[in-house]
Amino acid sequence: MPVEYSDAAAIEAAEVRATGRTNIVRDGFAAAAQSAAARNARASRMNTRQNMARSSLRSGAKNVPGREWFTRSV
Repeated sequence: MPVEYSDAAAIEAAEVRATGRTNIVRDGFAAAAQSAAARNARASRMNTRQNMARSSLRSGAKNVPGREWFTRSV
């Protein structure tokens, strides 16, 4: 299951309560969760961009002149 920013915030809050520190530990669970959430957000944006590009290519390909000839000849 992907880690989201809200999950990372909850882990950070738990880590702060458990350690008594006001900042997160550099190599702790909260730092790893924040990193995973950021990676997941980037991956989600990239996936959205790829889907939009595929959709526009599909719709644009329908209007290409000579498309029927090319698909029949291949």
